[in-house]
Parts: sequence; C-alpha cells; structure tokens
Amino acid sequence: MSKEKRKLNNTNNSKNDQVETDEDVFENQFLSTPQLVWRSLKRHKLGITAMVILLLLYFFAIFADFFSPMQPLQQHLNYRFKGPDKIYTKDIVTGERVGMHVYLSERVRDPITFQSTFQNGTHFETLKVFDSVKGMEFSASLGEYNEYLQGDVNRFAYNIQERVVAFTKDGREIELTNSIRANRPLILLDYFNDEYLNGKAEKSSDGLFTTEFSKFLSGEEISINEDRRPMAFRDYLSIHSSKLQGAELEKVVTYRKLDSIMITAVDPSLEPDEVEIRSAHYQTLNSEILEMMKSDGLSVEEAFEFLGWFYSTEDLKGFVLTTPQNINGFTFNNYNLKFFVKSWEYKLLGFIPSSIHFFGTEKSLISDYANYDTKEGYITIWGTDMYGRDLFGRILMGSRVSLSIGLIGIMITFTIGLLLGGTAGYFGGWIDEILMRMTEILMSIPSFYLLVSLAAVLPRQLDPSIRYILIIVILSFISWPGMTRVIRGMTLGIKRTEFIEAAVALGYPPRRIIAKHLLPNTATYVIVSATLSIPSYILGEAGLSFLGIGITEPSASWGLMLAQAQSIEALTNYPWLLLPGLFIFLTVLSYNLFGDAVRDALDPRGLGH
Repeated sequence: MSKEKRKLNNTNNSKNDQVETDEDVFENQFLSTPQLVWRSLKRHKLGITAMVILLLLYFFAIFADFFSPMQPLQQHLNYRFKGPDKIYTKDIVTGERVGMHVYLSERVRDPITFQSTFQNGTHFETLKVFDSVKGMEFSASLGEYNEYLQGDVNRFAYNIQERVVAFTKDGREIELTNSIRANRPLILLDYFNDEYLNGKAEKSSDGLFTTEFSKFLSGEEISINEDRRPMAFRDYLSIHSSKLQGAELEKVVTYRKLDSIMITAVDPSLEPDEVEIRSAHYQTLNSEILEMMKSDGLSVEEAFEFLGWFYSTEDLKGFVLTTPQNINGFTFNNYNLKFFVKSWEYKLLGFIPSSIHFFGTEKSLISDYANYDTKEGYITIWGTDMYGRDLFGRILMGSRVSLSIGLIGIMITFTIGLLLGGTAGYFGGWIDEILMRMTEILMSIPSFYLLVSLAAVLPRQLDPSIRYILIIVILSFISWPGMTRVIRGMTLGIKRTEFIEAAVALGYPPRRIIAKHLLPNTATYVIVSATLSIPSYILGEAGLSFLGIGITEPSASWGLMLAQAQSIEALTNYPWLLLPGLFIFLTVLSYNLFGDAVRDALDPRGLGH
C-alpha cells in the first residue's frame, strides 16, 4: 500500500513540476520585461517587505509636518529630556472612562542625587470655592472670563506644605524641615494613589466632584516618599547634624498636604508680555501671604487685610487665595488625544498653507505651560531632546534630510560616473589615461579623512539649506571615482559589439552612440548599484552630523539627533535619544535587502533569458 502511495505522490509532483515549467515558459514568452522583473521581485519576500518599509518612510518624510503634533523646532526648556508620554484611557483621579488622553508633566528632583525625573500631574478645569475674604461663593473655569474676578482665568496654582521627618531606630520622630512649595502648576497623580483615597469620586447635583474622596484635596497630610537609602542617611546626618546628633536612622519620610490654592485672572486685552508681568505680580502676592501665614500665624483673611495697606484695589484685582476647606466642587482637565486637529501652522508639500495635523491635543491654558508663540498642545509620544523639542516630530523632519540625501547624492554621483566612464571607455587613448589617473588619485586618498576634511572647512554660519547642498556635493565628490571605473570597464566591452560597430559605420556621432547605445546597456548594473549605494550616503551624512561637521542646529537629521546620545548619562537615563539610530539601522537594512531583491530580479537568468 505504501509503495502505491509513494508512486502516486511522485506522479502528482511530476505533474505539478510540469505545470510550473509550462507556466514559466508561457510567462517568459508572452510577458514584457517589466512584468518579468516584477514577477521575480515578488518572490523575494524580504525585498518586498523592505520596499514597503522604505515607501512608508518616504511617505512620512513628505508629510512630516502633517504627522508632527508639535513644532519640531520649538523649544520647551521646562520639558528637557522628558520621557515618552503614557497614553491613558481612564481618568486616574476620578476613575471615569474619558477616552485616550495624556497629562502634563512636572520636573521632580531627587533631594539626594539631584537626578531629575518627570511625573504626570493634573490641574483644575473648573473650581467652585467660597471666598472667605469677601464672603462670597463663585465658580471659575480656566480660560473663560469670570465676572467675579473681572478677567480671564489663567491659572490655578497650588501651595503645598512639605514636612520631612526622620524616624530613628530608638522610636523617635524628628522633624527636619517644614516648608511651603508655593505656586506649583500641577497636582501630581501620585497624590491620588489608592492609599490616599477615602473612596470613589462622586459628583454632586451641579455636576462637579467634591473633595471628600481624596485625602490630599481635603487638606489631609499624606506620606509621598519613604527613603531608606544609606547614602540619604549620610546626607541628612550631615545637613541636619544639630537636630539628629548622630542618631541611627531607620527611615526618612516626606509628608505633603494641600495648604491653599491661588486663583488668578487677567484682563483679556493684555498682550502676552503684560500677562507674564501680571502673573509674576500674583506670584509675589501669593508668596507674601504665605510668609505672613507661616511666620506671623495670620489667617488668609487677616493677611489680605494687612496687604490692603500696601497694595491698591487694582493690584489685588483678579487674585483669590482659598483653602481646601472652602472648595465646594471641581472638575479636572484632561488633554484628550484628537485626530485631525488644528495646531501650529505649516505649508503642506512646501506651498499649501495648513494648520491641520493628524493627531494632537489642545493647547494648555495655564500660564506655566501656555506658549504664546505657538498653538500646539503638549504631547511627546517619543520623549524630548536636550532642548525640550518633540523627538517624534524631529525624527519625521530629520527623515527628509537623511532619506533625500542618498537619492540626490546618487543622482549626482552616477551622472558624473556615467559621463566620465562612458567617455573614457569609448574614446580610450589619452582621454582614458587622464580620466583614469584622476580617479586613481582620488581613490588613493582615504575616503573617511577626505570626507571629514572637506566637511570641516565649511563655515559654521552657513545657511542650513546651503550646508545641506554642500554636504551632498561632498558625499558625491568622494563617491564618483568607483562608479567611473566600473562604467569605463563595461563600456570597453560593449563598444566591441556588432550593434555599436554598426552605429559607427552608419556615421552616428560619438555623443549619440554613448548616450543612445552604450550607457543604456549599463542600466541594469546602474540600478542595482544605486540601490545598494544609497545606504553609504545616509551613513556618511549621519557620521558627519554625529561628529558635528554635518547638518547643524536648529535643522534636524538622524545623525545630528543621535549626537545627543554620546554620553553614558544619556544612554542610561534617556534611552529614547537612541531612536534616530534605530531609524538609520532600519533604513540601511531595508535598502540593502531591497537592493539584493532588485539585483536578483534583474538577473537575466531569472528573466528566462
């Protein structure tokens, strides 16, 4: 039985092979050369995948402005080296399902190591409070005109009391510091962890949340950090030696509670510079009141009454300071992720004015995060660089340089190589000798040192667009000799063929013979070589920019962006800075795989010739 099955299988396999052979013969006889090339290319799975990746990269490069939620050149120094944003679907504070959104971030510094990290925070959007100074209740919504405050509400600032307490092994509690962290722009999400909640957030009849669910919002003290590091103990013992007196520490706990909230509003007719001046004035008032409350033991009402002796009614207008006990309702602001949003202005395809972007968030209305120069919202899905610029947008913008420099460089190099190589191979003699000696001289100079030397002489103050063009010229200049020699060798072989001799016998001029008959017969090699050579241009530009002698700030290229990741600190603390290197690797690998596929597709044997 098994012998019959094997015989049947062999028969079927033979029939299948015969069918495939017949199909190949039919395709080779009746399909055009482009169709045969595409048929062969489709069989190369890795090559097709690489081609798709390259097409996507060039697509995103062309429409980089449209896909960038933030202006790639805009600096946000309060967001330096900020990590990628986490996208939430549930409000961390209230537990509501509100769709995809992000939070603003605040820089937090470790008091011992001074290492900075970013923590997500939120802020009030609407706040209903009782003004104990005037004895009136009012509601304020961020960014809206408020009749009570006689201005546009531009800020809710939070004054947070912080106590640092040392616990010794013999059971003592020693208070090390007791201070006010004034004018904080955000309420950190860590203050709403489960251990700091009394229950679930509930809305009142007016649609606002009440503070009872949160210990922090209710004015209770919470422990936000417990430090047991030996290095921290040494520092605390040194700094607070008079209080600790060499005690053996078990832990150092940091407590915080919401002391008060500052609400400010400004005249809507003020210019941005005037708004900043007014905001600074409000911060001064806030600090003075807090100092009187702490040092003199005054209440908010008594402090305001005292300030009335030194400030006019106009100076105090638009300013309210309230305590957690006077909060009667609130809502938090979520920066929802939206698609096809209006943000910063650009020119689509270089000439169509537009402000529509594929995704983004609304612009922050609180003065600490409201950049008056742009209309963009804060969302950094791949983090930021050393200047606080959005890495996602800069990678897209930098792809225009890194991806186009290879294509343009190849066109220049191959134009020179085809022209000089075809001329040298066809005419021979002294023309061939001169051109080949020139190429050998250039090829004898190490390309890396020649590349660096030529790039180093470019003035630093050059316009970025001119520098970009000169970098392409430099890369092309060191690459054409190799192409010239290959084309010259191919021309020497082709010019002895019968159709070239026939063209000479018919009296065709050399220019026509070279352009119409010789060079077209090198097309297969040129296409394959061009595809495989583009990665060297991308790596060349990346190397120059990485060394600081290529594309310069504020322009963007993958090599220039990768230069920020040279230090150990950057590699260990800011790993997202390596993302441009990942794109360089992906692009070079894709070009090499696609080049291999093109070479196999154009092989005469694969075309059935």
